[in-house]
Amino acid sequence: MIFQTKMLTYYKPLTRDIKIDLDLTQEEAAVVLQAYDYGVYDLPQESIQILDRIIAKLKQQIWP
Repeated sequence: MIFQTKMLTYYKPLTRDIKIDLDLTQEEAAVVLQAYDYGVYDLPQESIQILDRIIAKLKQQIWP
């Protein structure tokens, strides 16, 4: 079964302006810099997995 990606407008009512404190490991911080420099689509699979962990941490702060 294929699901269609929801538009950003779907998520906006679920959120608000917030301040997030997030602890990152050295490896996670390095992946953030790597993603900034090269873009998410050019990351190797190992880095994408680490970025997924960071996004999961952020999601828990935004919507526990």
